[in-house]
Amino acid sequence: MKKRIVCALFAASLMATAVFAGCSGGQAPAPAPASSAAPDAPVESNAAPAEQSSQQSAAQTDAVMGKLSAKKIGSVKLDTNDVEFTGSGYIYQISGKYGVVSLDGSKDTGAKYAAAKEVDGSYSNKGYIAVRELSGDNKNVNTCGLVDKNGNEVLPCKYAGIEMLNDRYAKVITADKETTDKNAALIYFTDKMLSFSPDEGDIMYSGKWEVYDMTAKQLVKNATGTQPYTVSAKGQFIIFTDDKENRVTVDAAGLTINEDKRIYDDGSYMLEKNGKGEVYDAADRLLFSYDENAYEVSRYVEPYYIARTTDANYKHTYFLLDKQGNTVSKEFSEELDYVTPAFVLSGKRVCKLDGTQLFPNDYSTLKVDKRYGDVYSASKSSNYVIFDKNGTVLFANDSGEEGVNGSDFYAYKKTGNDVQYYNFGTKTFSIGGSIRGDWYVSVDNGKVCDLVQTRTGEKIIDSSYGRFEVVEDKLEKTEYIIAMNSVNNNVSKGDFDIYQVTYSE
Repeated sequence: MKKRIVCALFAASLMATAVFAGCSGGQAPAPAPASSAAPDAPVESNAAPAEQSSQQSAAQTDAVMGKLSAKKIGSVKLDTNDVEFTGSGYIYQISGKYGVVSLDGSKDTGAKYAAAKEVDGSYSNKGYIAVRELSGDNKNVNTCGLVDKNGNEVLPCKYAGIEMLNDRYAKVITADKETTDKNAALIYFTDKMLSFSPDEGDIMYSGKWEVYDMTAKQLVKNATGTQPYTVSAKGQFIIFTDDKENRVTVDAAGLTINEDKRIYDDGSYMLEKNGKGEVYDAADRLLFSYDENAYEVSRYVEPYYIARTTDANYKHTYFLLDKQGNTVSKEFSEELDYVTPAFVLSGKRVCKLDGTQLFPNDYSTLKVDKRYGDVYSASKSSNYVIFDKNGTVLFANDSGEEGVNGSDFYAYKKTGNDVQYYNFGTKTFSIGGSIRGDWYVSVDNGKVCDLVQTRTGEKIIDSSYGRFEVVEDKLEKTEYIIAMNSVNNNVSKGDFDIYQVTYSE
């Protein structure tokens, strides 16, 4: 039984109580140590490069892009060599028990939990560690809780499963008894590597689900049920199927929404009244009205609403509105697949809001650095371009060398076993080392390391540490650098300083 309950905690943290992975032993698995390996091997590029703008000096690029710096905010000393660094806190293990240290290092829960794992970010920006304690009912079923990024236990360890619906709401399940009825199983425990539904040999439990409001710190009224139907959330609204198979939408107060609202992911919504559309923000304030005969508002993508017109031949055009209902872009004949504050991807073209196409190449994705909002990345297969908010190219891969952009905004090239990272300031591959996060490279300097920012090539933490890791607080859109001390070139993961990254124009 014990191995199945360990699986339940980790399944709950995967955001869907019906998905389970790797339940094969009685001991809760230790968190994997932070990897020091180099990034995935770059992809060879035969695509033609995007046209680059004229060369800029390091000072000019720094002025355009702003500057990163790091400020030390705390230190942590733990008598353990097993620490996992996450954007929701630092999980450590001592003698088979787990503890959580807050992001800023100021609070430690103590090693008192039987298991701990960061909540997955599929439907939220994380911010929580799912924990399980051994105390509770005689089968250790209702023993799951949540610790937040500040090290506080925000949900007690009394639930069988916890699923984050969005940044505000958590679906919590309380098991009452075992059942053999697959259709009545709210939660189940399996030894399979992957399972999307209860199956033979699984231990299944009936019970009830409720929704906990992490902002108001209480359960939401009238948002509960006993059947394993889908529950979702958009902003302050909760959408679910009740036990009578009715589709229900309630607000944070638990009041049923009877109006036909088109609800967007951020909680803003659109209402149709007397031939007019009305768009409201998440606080129920009217943002703007529009004539439905002229266009429709199809969806919201920060910071704009996408509007669509349809002609007599059912041909669509698309354009952007701000939160006051003002038109802020030209009309595009192809759908706006990606929207950012300064650019859009319409069809395969990266364009300014005025419709000007930036690059001759086609692209399939467009991303913006949401933490600082000044750097963009467009890609298609092995063809990449990184550019600033003015459309100035900072990096484009070259068909004659193996250079690509990584998971987000850094770029590197590889010659044999030598990996070097691109310096946006000098426009050369000049920083050799291992990537840490999107904007940093760890450079070996004897027995210790420097931490260098790839934007300018400047050192932001000097060579007094043995290793660095970078974690992102996605809720606050900031980063923390974990600087681990080194003694005789041996890194002690239980002894580290914490730096917070700041950005200045």
